[in-house]
Amino acid sequence: STFVMGEHAPVFRVLIAATAVGVAFADGRSAMENGVTPFIRLIQFYFAGEVASVKEDPSQTSFLGIGSPSSIVIALTGALAVASGLGLWGHRVTETMGKCISRNRLTFARAFSAQLAGVLAVLVATVLKLPLSTSHCVVTAIAISSVCGVPASERARESLDFRLLGRIAFAAVMTPLVSAALAAGTYSCLRVFL
Repeated sequence: STFVMGEHAPVFRVLIAATAVGVAFADGRSAMENGVTPFIRLIQFYFAGEVASVKEDPSQTSFLGIGSPSSIVIALTGALAVASGLGLWGHRVTETMGKCISRNRLTFARAFSAQLAGVLAVLVATVLKLPLSTSHCVVTAIAISSVCGVPASERARESLDFRLLGRIAFAAVMTPLVSAALAAGTYSCLRVFL
């Protein structure tokens, strides 16, 4: 239709670029807080012998609690690691999201809808202090937007790759469980050897 592909395509390209920045912001902030903050706290504990909680020290409410030069270096190193990971493996995620989830063409309108929904979900979850995966939010939004507008004669079964969505859902469930098992195993080994 002309709404999706014709004269409105340039507008959707700009909107997609804007929501892509939102996704990058939401995902990057989450990755930094989840990956770098524990390391910064560990360094603070190592050098100071304790880590001030937010209740004890209101200055710790800033992003990552960054204040010392070593914390800034760690945060910059974490940002470089996130950017390197995206540079090395991001194309695979992008290809999966753009070409593999839906058998329907991912139009500009569907891509914009999916990205906007993913960004809003992550930002709301952040405000509510709920842990949430940006990637899983966007994957779900792509799946739903791919089914929207499909004629009634076509079913969702024919529109989506449920094997891939099943693998993604399995990974979403297993990731915290495997991480917990690895953390417990690592800590147990450290207790034995240290």
